[in-house]
Amino acid sequence: MGLFMKESENMIRESKERIRKGQDKVFIKVQTTEYIRPLFSIMWSPLLASFSVLLEQNEEPKLIQLCLEGYVLSINIAGRHGLDTERDTLIMSLYNFTNLKKGYQ
Repeated sequence: MGLFMKESENMIRESKERIRKGQDKVFIKVQTTEYIRPLFSIMWSPLLASFSVLLEQNEEPKLIQLCLEGYVLSINIAGRHGLDTERDTLIMSLYNFTNLKKGYQ
């Protein structure tokens, strides 16, 4: 077994144990763009990919609802913190799942 795999398994095992024990329950409420912008700039693209693939390939109502909530929350975060490109891309992705564009073509 490679060193990387061994280390990955150790990290997963330790994380599960911490969650079980209830450790790391400290949450820091951050409202400044200084912290949110860099984190969201890393996360928004994988979130978009996940939401869109799940919406496209599933018909389960609960999963669809979770994806739509994820879109709304992501758009909200982007909008509140002046991330216009990210916000607009998320909105356009959601728009593409509707039939609204058929009336404008």
